[in-house]
Amino acid sequence: MFDFDYDLQRMSVVVQDFPSRKCYGFIKGAPERIKEICNPESVPANFLSELNRLSIKGFRILAMCFREID
Repeated sequence: MFDFDYDLQRMSVVVQDFPSRKCYGFIKGAPERIKEICNPESVPANFLSELNRLSIKGFRILAMCFREID
């Protein structure tokens, strides 16, 4: 587990699925920071407009991403 880092505005954890022996990394944090580390093809085209729409309504938005680790 990697605790929340205020400079990076995110935190992460690595988990192992014991039956399959696969490992995964999960990250949550500020949507703008998560978007920076994602594959651009995996980010919805309306990401920024949706983020702005929800922010204007007063919602607190957290983003999450994951990937399988070799």
